[in-house]
Amino acid sequence: SQQNKPGLYSLNEMLISDGLPIFLSRSATSQSELVVTIDKNGGYFTREKVIEKARLRTEMTNRLRTKPSTDKVLFVKADPVIKYGDFEDLYYEAFAAGVTAIYLDIGERTIAWADQEIAITLPAGWHKRDYENERFSLDGPDQGRLKIEVVTSKDIQVEKNVEADHNVALNLQREGAVDEVQYLLVDGAKGTLTRRKAKPGRPISLQWVGYRTWKGKQQFISILMDISPNDRVDRQQELMNILQSTHLSALKD
Repeated sequence: SQQNKPGLYSLNEMLISDGLPIFLSRSATSQSELVVTIDKNGGYFTREKVIEKARLRTEMTNRLRTKPSTDKVLFVKADPVIKYGDFEDLYYEAFAAGVTAIYLDIGERTIAWADQEIAITLPAGWHKRDYENERFSLDGPDQGRLKIEVVTSKDIQVEKNVEADHNVALNLQREGAVDEVQYLLVDGAKGTLTRRKAKPGRPISLQWVGYRTWKGKQQFISILMDISPNDRVDRQQELMNILQSTHLSALKD
């Protein structure tokens, strides 16, 4: 049956009519949040102890009793190979306990862009959208978007171009278009990072532009990410973690 199948492939088909919203996300950022872990054997745990399935509702109700309805949120850390039924059982008990939303963390995975031999590690909720020889795009939670573009040339002067890119970014900062500018190495490749904080009607944005040597040629690389803010998840840090996970050095000449 579906309940005994491994994996959470069918989250969008859960047979719970009154549905709690499920957000794919990293785990809680605060120690005060309610967190339940499901291991690969179907065991349930909080940060402090093992919870028997029969006591899930009671434990969650007690932990959430003093919280306002807007804060009755459950963070779930789950092994990606857990049985669907183990998550569904927790979902039902959370609904009965008064939970209003679930943030689900099923760990990270690495996605490779074979054409350019670039790999990037992403938290739950990010997935490949489309790609071609010099452009690679992914979509993520909270309207997240990640785009990598490359331009290959024999004539790039890395040091000169890095300085020019940095000066352009500083001008954008002076004009108020970005909030932060800094030099940054990504897996040993030199480049410039710009960051833009969220404002009403404007997402968090991060862009890194830099250079690597690949198959005997110099290559310009742009990594652009933006995402809507979320009070319960540090999206700014999430984007930085994604950027710093990018693998380039093992593939350079």
